[in-house]
Amino acid sequence: MADYAIVHANTPERAAEYTALFTNLVGKAPAYVMGISSIIAMNAGSGCVAIAIQLEEEN
Repeated sequence: MADYAIVHANTPERAAEYTALFTNLVGKAPAYVMGISSIIAMNAGSGCVAIAIQLEEEN
């Protein structure tokens, strides 16, 4: 895994829990943790947390 990021909709506490969990699991802190736009939050729901993983390209 190259990098990962954690985004949240008005729930920094849950994002912090995910950050601690994933940092422990993979041994690497996320590239960033940030709030997402209200448009995404409106569709996914306030309080949601998402993790995006960027894999390294294999040659």
